[in-house]
Amino acid sequence: MLKIAFASRQALFFCHRTALLAHNRLTSAVTIFRFVEVFIVQKIHFYSVNDDYGSFSNFAPYSVRIKGKLWPTTEHFFQAQKFAGQPDEEKIRKAKTPVLAAQMGRDRRRPLRRDWDSVKISIMREALWAKFTQHQELRVELASTKDACLVEHTENDDYWGDGGDGKGKNMLGILLMELRAKLSAP
Repeated sequence: MLKIAFASRQALFFCHRTALLAHNRLTSAVTIFRFVEVFIVQKIHFYSVNDDYGSFSNFAPYSVRIKGKLWPTTEHFFQAQKFAGQPDEEKIRKAKTPVLAAQMGRDRRRPLRRDWDSVKISIMREALWAKFTQHQELRVELASTKDACLVEHTENDDYWGDGGDGKGKNMLGILLMELRAKLSAP
């Protein structure tokens, strides 16, 4: 019976299950079920910098100071860290647009750092922390989402986004919800 209840609330359950796991608050399946039953949560989709909540995109034009350098966007920083300590890191930092920075970072002709898969989450956390603590208006906007499920809605990415069909991992949305909780903690 519990499994049927989850199936009927799959999207809501996914969002809160992930957020709760991130904060180690789960004690049993009953806790999850009660949590889902109590909260009716809004889902906020974001992707394009020109749409509502576009500032949540890594392509949004908010510079960040990290590791003693000014990065034009969090996309610049994130993509450049694939080549930390190499000349390509600085080339990507200086890219004219976040789109160009992303293209450069995804170019597999460049030698990707060996530990990338194990550090990419912490690097994204670092980028988001800088962005939302260095720009008060973004921190306020993030806080204004309250308990909403944040979803990077795109067919272009099923790791950082939802894959366009809701089946992706939505890691950017999850990290934003984690950050929101951290910033709102007393």
